[in-house]
Amino acid sequence: MREASIRQANVRVMVADVNVYWQRVPEIGASALASIGNREYGLRDITIPDPDGFGIRFESRLQSSEPAC
Repeated sequence: MREASIRQANVRVMVADVNVYWQRVPEIGASALASIGNREYGLRDITIPDPDGFGIRFESRLQSSEPAC
């Protein structure tokens, strides 16, 4: 198997609570390409690499009471 590298493509997966997925990252031995955070475009998301290095972005919509960055 070749070593994974960072790619320029990613897949977005909308989930009900992205914090649950953030907690799972270390449990499955994964590392984040982009740490969890509230984004200015109204989403809270994280990106982890798949085995080929492509990003898988898990995201949830921010509630109106949550500040965006």
